[in-house]
Amino acid sequence: MTANGIGELRREVDDARRRRKPVHLDMSEVTLLDRVSAEYLNSVAGQFVVFENCPAYLYPWIQGHRP
Repeated sequence: MTANGIGELRREVDDARRRRKPVHLDMSEVTLLDRVSAEYLNSVAGQFVVFENCPAYLYPWIQGHRP
């Protein structure tokens, strides 16, 4: 997952937030995150966003970018 793909994800998450609908992100095929992606996922975690099938090694990358 790279910063190049965050734009579309951001639009979908923002739209779901406006409609107050949860977003379930299937992380099963994510093998690597860049810093921008990890920071974005950290910023939306728990705010209508649920990570599903997330490999255990990705959580520290996402959580390591807490503001």
